[in-house]
Amino acid sequence: MSDSPPRGAVAGIAGGLVLMAVFTLWWSSLVVPGWRAEVARPVFAAGAAASLVFLAAAFRLFRAMRRFTATGTPQDAVRGKRMGIAFGIVFGLEGLVIGVVARILTATGRDDYMVPAVALVVGLHFYPMAPIFGRTVDYWIATWVVVVAVSGLVAVSRAGGAVAPVWSAVGLGVAVATGAYGAYMMRVGQDLLRVAPTT
Repeated sequence: MSDSPPRGAVAGIAGGLVLMAVFTLWWSSLVVPGWRAEVARPVFAAGAAASLVFLAAAFRLFRAMRRFTATGTPQDAVRGKRMGIAFGIVFGLEGLVIGVVARILTATGRDDYMVPAVALVVGLHFYPMAPIFGRTVDYWIATWVVVVAVSGLVAVSRAGGAVAPVWSAVGLGVAVATGAYGAYMMRVGQDLLRVAPTT
């Protein structure tokens, strides 16, 4: 039982899967306004299907949580608390910065840049997640989203007002990132379930 991952780690992955389900659905929905229906519908359907798979995986983890130890070792508890606080700070700052950016863009009549600007904030927020959780996948996800966002900002500047297709492309790019992150979390979740105590 002492080798079992603490319950908080399982809850963290399950909660992350819920977040990736929501974000994958939202970002993939951006393809609908800017692309032809015959292209947008299958893309959005794939995003919706991925979201359902993530939710199902999260549900399995939540159901299995009682099989894991409540706290793990004292070191696990301290580390888990620090990670939770750091995550909360970064997540809160992300929301705050998105709000400020949205206000500035609206006030200056630069709404066309909204989606890629938000995507840039989202991408940047993944960088501190890597040291917080001690994993390198966050660097890859962050870099991909930042490249998508910067490309979107450049494309908007050259679009001459026709920004809907650009927003859709950015939405797909970020949805690919959140989908990949969700797939990664599913793999981690499967590993946790394999070592879950049977009683």
